[in-house]
Amino acid sequence: MASQRRARKDKKDPGAAGTFTNPDKDNLPEERIVQVFERVVQGIVKQPPPTAAGVPQAIMETLCRLHPRYKDWAEYRALKAEEIRLTEELEFLKNKKPDGRRKGRKTNAAESAEGAAAATAPSAAEG
Repeated sequence: MASQRRARKDKKDPGAAGTFTNPDKDNLPEERIVQVFERVVQGIVKQPPPTAAGVPQAIMETLCRLHPRYKDWAEYRALKAEEIRLTEELEFLKNKKPDGRRKGRKTNAAESAEGAAAATAPSAAEG
């Protein structure tokens, strides 16, 4: 029993003396959470939500993209959202009315250029 007490006393706690140093500082919980927060902020800045109410969902999507288990589903949801956005944009462009003022200017300018060319062409051929 006395030998057990001595063995316990002989073991020194490296943290108690203040000499403990972590050779891998990147694995500290504080450092890891800072890295995750940086990635979340970069993800939100890269693809901002349309409203302030969408921020929590955007944060969850960013965190899902970082986690190996949920990464595939997060990418799938992002692709679906992109497909919906592109479909809406395509419908908007299909239903968009052409700008009459712009089209008229090009037509009038083209007609006046053609008229001027037609007026000068016969006189040059005659002379």
